[in-house]
Amino acid sequence: MTLIILLFFFLLFNVDKQILSLVANMLYDELGFTDTQLGLLGGFVYSIPYSIGVFVIGWLVDRFSRRAILFTGVLFWSLAAAGSGLATSFATMAMARAGVGLGEAALMPAALPLIAAVFPRDKVSGAIGFFYVGSNLGAIIANVLGGVTIDAFVSMGNIDVPILGTLEPWQAVFVATGLPGVVFAFLAWGLAKTKTTGKTDADMAVATRLETLGEYIRRHWLFLATFTVGTASITLCSYTLISWAAPYYGRTYDWNHATIGLIAAMGLGVGVVGNPLWGMLADRLRRRGHIDGVYRVFIPLVLFGIPLAAIAFLTRNPVISVVAFILSNFAINSQGSTFSALQLASPPHLRGRLTGIKLVVQGVVGLGIGPVLAGFFAEHVFKSRDMLGPAILCSISLAAVTASGLLALGRTSYIRAVREQEPA
Repeated sequence: MTLIILLFFFLLFNVDKQILSLVANMLYDELGFTDTQLGLLGGFVYSIPYSIGVFVIGWLVDRFSRRAILFTGVLFWSLAAAGSGLATSFATMAMARAGVGLGEAALMPAALPLIAAVFPRDKVSGAIGFFYVGSNLGAIIANVLGGVTIDAFVSMGNIDVPILGTLEPWQAVFVATGLPGVVFAFLAWGLAKTKTTGKTDADMAVATRLETLGEYIRRHWLFLATFTVGTASITLCSYTLISWAAPYYGRTYDWNHATIGLIAAMGLGVGVVGNPLWGMLADRLRRRGHIDGVYRVFIPLVLFGIPLAAIAFLTRNPVISVVAFILSNFAINSQGSTFSALQLASPPHLRGRLTGIKLVVQGVVGLGIGPVLAGFFAEHVFKSRDMLGPAILCSISLAAVTASGLLALGRTSYIRAVREQEPA
């Protein structure tokens, strides 16, 4: 039940985050946002409060009720997501999206250590991969139902809503996708209870001689540095695809929102298979003696995404482009089980904080730079909105090579860290 509830929260997480990409061109037309501003809304505007939040919440989840933290987070981000529909300028939209980022910061630092506490070590990668299915289901709902809903709202014109007044179609979409989370937040109280220390690192070191956070970081700095930046680079690839696929297909083929939403959903939806598949493969390699199974899966997989992305965003054949886009997501965007590496290599009493630190780096590099970089390349390097495809490819290629190189560099240090945490 715990895994199902967490999966559902991840679904809500992704609906509220990804709906922005689907209405990006509407914001461009209705509010006059530039590509750089659109990139900032999906990037640093979201990722800075998200990064601050996960850093703080990573400390809290090792001390306080994870159920209470998740309830508060889901409630807060849902209200902020609905509030995005009331924005009238870039500043007010930025405030709303920052609120979404701050609220969504509660999910990962609480959910990942919770999964690691509930499942056996040789099933953690598969369980986290299954948890990430929520991300893919959220993408499907955001893109398929979101696209259909947008077209329906556009055909209806302005919509009168009690209390909120008259809403334009893009505003109604934000409200309709955000408000349900206010009710669903109460599912957090159905999660499994897990023990938290309620103590500081210093307290634990004195009372039980457990390693402090600083001591662990000093001993395993190479693993932590290469893993956090390497997986953040994979996230940069992922969020480049998530943020820019819909604008790319809209500009290149002039398709309607429903068609674009269906294509984006097919691309992101393959993670329903990819996330648990790569996680179970990593677990299988682990059971065969390869405790670096996660690394063996993802180092080549991310590199394979580069030629697929090149086909997707450079060809002018729409069928080939869509097929390559789906396959590139299967390789790049099914990355959920990478998180299991940190859970397996971390002492249980440090998992929340180490997860928080990892998510800070991921927020800055992946969620922050990812959506902005392709927009920057298109606007300032290629100097044309019609060159969005090459801009996307440049972003993905740079990040994928960086990710695989860093993971390869830190593989040995990861193996050493995992062996320390293995049962005698």
